[in-house]
Amino acid sequence: MLATVVSANQDYFIIDSGSKTLSSDQGAHGIAGMEGYGLAYPADRFQDKEVKMVVAKLSEEHGFVKRNGCDLSVGSQVRIVPNHSCTVANLLDPYLVVRNDEVVDQWRVAARGQVH
Repeated sequence: MLATVVSANQDYFIIDSGSKTLSSDQGAHGIAGMEGYGLAYPADRFQDKEVKMVVAKLSEEHGFVKRNGCDLSVGSQVRIVPNHSCTVANLLDPYLVVRNDEVVDQWRVAARGQVH
């Protein structure tokens, strides 16, 4: 997922993705040692372990990403690997398909919200 830093304080980056997009589930049951609601990376350093941050808390609309020594400005984007991707898949209408940092396609989620 791609999210935007909308505010920051000394402990957290506040992003525009909360429980309504990331889910308040912390992952599949039985996974020990899982922390937070996902991992976040500066968009230009995706999966670089040196800048790995944890999405530590969620409100409905915002996420709180532990800074972990990183310095990002408001408006910066972060890429998030959510802990529970199947829930995230049901919460969003389109998927943007990215290859080499370029959007190459958009997939509509036809079954979104169809769980009864």
